[in-house]
Amino acid sequence: MHNYKKLIFICSTNSFLSPLAETVFRRLSNLNIECFSRGIVVMFPEPISPRVNDILQSTLGFECTHESTIKLERNDITEDTLLITMNTSEKIKIVEEYEVNEVYTLGEFIGLDVDVKDPYGQEDERYAECTELLIGAVKEVIKKLSEG
Repeated sequence: MHNYKKLIFICSTNSFLSPLAETVFRRLSNLNIECFSRGIVVMFPEPISPRVNDILQSTLGFECTHESTIKLERNDITEDTLLITMNTSEKIKIVEEYEVNEVYTLGEFIGLDVDVKDPYGQEDERYAECTELLIGAVKEVIKKLSEG
């Protein structure tokens, strides 16, 4: 496995999924890897979804470390950066737009056939399911990077 110094979780808007993943990674990992989250379609900084803090407080007992949306920029990516998208369509956009090879979907990286879709506008139950999936997947990312 590559010796990564930086990890960026990426979702479309950087308002729910990737900030949640970033926070879980930062709180649960003791690895010497900087972790950030970014979005693909961010026109200007906006506050992240308040559901992120609600969910993190109720499930893990802490708040998000990320406050507003940030667009992924080319200078965010270095040769020692691991990019993890939530789903295949986001991965394709990153590969095409940024011409990088070290990009994986979350499912690919941990060896599961799963795409994480943003639950925006759906019922609370869908948010809870998505959160549970994401927390478990981030724990697997930490485990895999620890073994690497």
